[in-house]
Amino acid sequence: MMPNRTDDADIMYRLLGQGVADYAIYMLSPDGTVANWNAGAQRTKGYAADEIVGRHFSCFFTSEDRAAGWPETGLRTARETGRFETEGWRLRKDGTRFWAHVVIDALYDEGLFIGFAKIIRDCTERRAATVELEAALANLDLALSNMAQGLALIDAEGRVVLANERMHEVLMRPGRAVLTGAAIRSVLGDALNEAAATSYVTDHLRPDLDLLKPTVSEIAHRDRILLVTTRRLADGGWVSTFADVTERRRFEERIRHLARHDPLTDLPNRATLH
Repeated sequence: MMPNRTDDADIMYRLLGQGVADYAIYMLSPDGTVANWNAGAQRTKGYAADEIVGRHFSCFFTSEDRAAGWPETGLRTARETGRFETEGWRLRKDGTRFWAHVVIDALYDEGLFIGFAKIIRDCTERRAATVELEAALANLDLALSNMAQGLALIDAEGRVVLANERMHEVLMRPGRAVLTGAAIRSVLGDALNEAAATSYVTDHLRPDLDLLKPTVSEIAHRDRILLVTTRRLADGGWVSTFADVTERRRFEERIRHLARHDPLTDLPNRATLH
């Protein structure tokens, strides 16, 4: 007796699907009713096969998603395009939620549409890590945006990896995309002058800088004075801050002048004579 190809395919599916525990793999009838259930589906969603087979798969969706028509949208898209892929919240048997990566494929047998294959992976931990990372990046961006100093992260090749908004303002270079990826020497040469750029590279971008002690210097350009502080990073590269201290230096010079001159006549006072 010749083997039945359809029966063989069914047996192979059951052997494959039932042996997979990390993914929920099951089939849906054309109307969305659960037709079978593997060990991964029971582990992920908490239902035994006899509890869920025959029920409509919309029971895995939140009430908000059901009201929005997402179960029907997934099946319709899979039927029209062959595949539907998405991520979102799904419900377990006990009512708790998990973040699922979902793939629905339309199934055909000799051209006849017979239903859907659905594969789900629990990505709750990855989702939590992503949300935590996004929050950390948002806080970092907020902190960088509100810094009083311009900040530039520079790689081992001397190129700008990251620069905050204040860095553009200090160098009078509007826009965010201009600095990222550019050589810091060229950036400073264009914004200040070649002498200032050479001085910065020579004094601050040295591979032998002390990891624990920052390098500090001032760059004078026309009527502006920039205070530059650089730390070498252990894994390569540097981070520099640029502060416009022009007004501070003028104020300090004015204090020194007043301390040694009469405020009315501007002549040297007794302290200067002594």
